[in-house]
Amino acid sequence: MLADPADAPAPLRELAALWETRRAGRAMPARGDLPTEDLRPWLSRINMVEPVGDDFRYIVFGTAIAELIRRDWTGHLLSEMVPADTGAAIAAMFRRAVETRSPLWFWTPPRDFEGRQFAWWRVVLPLGAGDAVERLMVGVQEENPRGRAPPPRR
Repeated sequence: MLADPADAPAPLRELAALWETRRAGRAMPARGDLPTEDLRPWLSRINMVEPVGDDFRYIVFGTAIAELIRRDWTGHLLSEMVPADTGAAIAAMFRRAVETRSPLWFWTPPRDFEGRQFAWWRVVLPLGAGDAVERLMVGVQEENPRGRAPPPRR
């Protein structure tokens, strides 16, 4: 579900602020505007995704996320994701970010991952030249949902 960035974890808001600074008045920054050394605080929680026709391929899948879900999706298409409804929901988020060419914030309700439950925050940040989205930089933060209500819908 779409979420308000004010409710998001501070590290994701900081990543989005860096994206905003680097876009420098353009629709979006290019990948080269965000060198790896500048992304170091978030590297383990960043997925880099490329559009491939109607699908998306994970170029990089954050190591912290891979450890939590016990699966590294680097090199895989989103359409290969199991369960399929999870992949379809994430694809819808990614398509919307490509269409709008602007940051999108999402909160995903708790899901079971091998007996452990996590809710997920995502900020989807388009990267590219001109109006063409070449990559999506996705900041991801898990949340242990015990005792926490979902953020209000806006």
